[in-house]
Amino acid sequence: CFQSALQVFSYEHFPFEWAKTQNMLGLTYLDLPEGDLQYNLRQAITYFEAALRVYTREAFSLGWAALQNNMGNAYCNLTSDDPAQNLLKAIDCYEATLQVYNRKAFPFDWARTQNSLGGTYTALMTLEHPNNQLYVTKAISCYRAALLVYNCENTPQEWAMIQNNLGNAYTSLLEGDRQEHLERAISCYEAALSAFLSLHMEEQAQNTRKNLAKTQADIQVPG
Repeated sequence: CFQSALQVFSYEHFPFEWAKTQNMLGLTYLDLPEGDLQYNLRQAITYFEAALRVYTREAFSLGWAALQNNMGNAYCNLTSDDPAQNLLKAIDCYEATLQVYNRKAFPFDWARTQNSLGGTYTALMTLEHPNNQLYVTKAISCYRAALLVYNCENTPQEWAMIQNNLGNAYTSLLEGDRQEHLERAISCYEAALSAFLSLHMEEQAQNTRKNLAKTQADIQVPG
């Protein structure tokens, strides 16, 4: 359907429609559940990059920001070639998105992007340097920023998942007061667990219980 549209909407004669179709093709490949996932992600990136020929920040700032976010999502899941480099590209895309999505004007887009950044820094830490404290602190900063918008009343599921992720980040923070970091992690896990139980998200609740139990055991035996 979208490929057929490109036969009608050429870049030369219908640039906006052409770019919109490129973006839709990218989203289709990004969410495609079948076939070679890595191939699909590379195709998605190709289409998003094509759309950016028209959706410039100056001409279509919101479209440009959305495309940057889409590319960030694709790079974040692209594990072929150089996974660490792909994650760094994802970070660049998300940071570009935040040039447009500020907290005041677009609070939920801003918070969602902060959460995506936190997840990408966490993935980069795990992939490249398991104890890289720079990435840990950046992840914590991003998750805490997201929680300035997400709360247990308006977005309980997202709030709970971020609390769990923030707890994981605090358990990986080795610099400074280790006991304090573990105590903060426990608070995050307890908050997440309460929300998951209220939402009847049993699988997530069970995972958080394990995280909480391990951290409670660690805090009783200082390293």
